Amino acid sequence: MASKSFSFAFLLLFFLCTFAAAEPCDNHRFRGGKTFASCIDLPSLNCSLHWNFHSLTQTVDVALRRNRVDQKTRWMSWAINPHSKGMVGSLALVAFQKDDGTMVAYTSPITSYATQLQKGDLSFPVNGVSSILEGNEMIMFATLALPANTTTVNHLWQEGPLVGNVPRMHPLSGPNMGSMETLDFLAGKLVVDKTSSRNQWKIVHGILCTLGWGLAGGIIGVLLWLGALGARIGGGINQYIGITLLGLGAIQGIVGYCRPHKEDKKRVYFNIFHCSFGYGAIGLSIANVFLGFHM
Repeated sequence: MASKSFSFAFLLLFFLCTFAAAEPCDNHRFRGGKTFASCIDLPSLNCSLHWNFHSLTQTVDVALRRNRVDQKTRWMSWAINPHSKGMVGSLALVAFQKDDGTMVAYTSPITSYATQLQKGDLSFPVNGVSSILEGNEMIMFATLALPANTTTVNHLWQEGPLVGNVPRMHPLSGPNMGSMETLDFLAGKLVVDKTSSRNQWKIVHGILCTLGWGLAGGIIGVLLWLGALGARIGGGINQYIGITLLGLGAIQGIVGYCRPHKEDKKRVYFNIFHCSFGYGAIGLSIANVFLGFHM
């Protein structure tokens, strides 16, 4: 009987802890009577965003919460990018706990990937920037004046290490690289990114290219080996085109690995090069097939 009671108590404690860890944002109660009409649980970095949108004044009160981490050695930020979905050009709010235990919160325009989140003014008015610690949660507050007729924004949230009260670069892998979305303050929800399906097609494209070039390379390798043994496999231009295609595939793989970031000015030259070689390879492949019919 005692064993059953212990098991029941253990399971009850387990489910209560699980529920508390997975508490949705709309169940959270802020101290001091603060309330927010809308909120979303962000998909990464244990963050939640709460806000009140005031359509008459075109302002929004925001609160970013981050929990279940060691806040004393980490910084956190939330930003809006008025021009793109990337990090560069975003206008950020930053918060962390200093070595002496005091909290600091400020604004920081991000102009490069080498930023250390220095203090600076943003292109729109921001008031009431502050931050607090509540248990294992860090919370940052601010009121933003959005540009006229703006209700949908590209927003980013981030966290990283803190060394000597100076924010350092966040990790360049895992959830830190996907912490950006499009948010509709008025509708109170995330905007579905239609480019996500495009990204999935890019992954499929890469897999098919890898398999295709691997298969082509294997076939051409066998043909070259047979040719070296003196087998009559119809060499000539057909064989040379095959070798050229194998070379194009290798070049595409190397260049793809060194692909510039999509916000880099050199990206346009990469796109021209990549597409030219890709369509050229398709044309040569088709020509090689028809040449093979006459061997």
